[in-house]
Amino acid sequence: MSEQLQIPFDQRKRKPRPTVKLATNDLTREIIQHIRKLGGWATRVNVSGFYDPDKGFWRKGVTDPGTPDIIAALNGRFYGIEVKNGTDTLNEAQKATKRAIESAGCVFLIVNDIAQFREEFRAYILQHGE
Repeated sequence: MSEQLQIPFDQRKRKPRPTVKLATNDLTREIIQHIRKLGGWATRVNVSGFYDPDKGFWRKGVTDPGTPDIIAALNGRFYGIEVKNGTDTLNEAQKATKRAIESAGCVFLIVNDIAQFREEFRAYILQHGE
């Protein structure tokens, strides 16, 4: 049996990926898939309300305002991930949630594109030895 060459995670040669602008839903799906491929858990959080056809109106959602679009866990660490596209920025509730998550010792990421996410996420994992 031949020994497999072990290359440290941060020194592997990677083929450059072309920059692709994804729609928000596609970007969200890509982020979740990436975390799951790394062995983590991730899910999308729906913060909007819903339409009640019996009553004929929209009901308020039950999720706290400012909750990140994606919540995830990898190697014992919690991640709140807010997906922003175009000129979209954090609102006040999201800023408060970011502060709360970070003050709890967890990670809050603001993601604009998949390449940026992969790079920041990889750097964070390497920095914290996970």
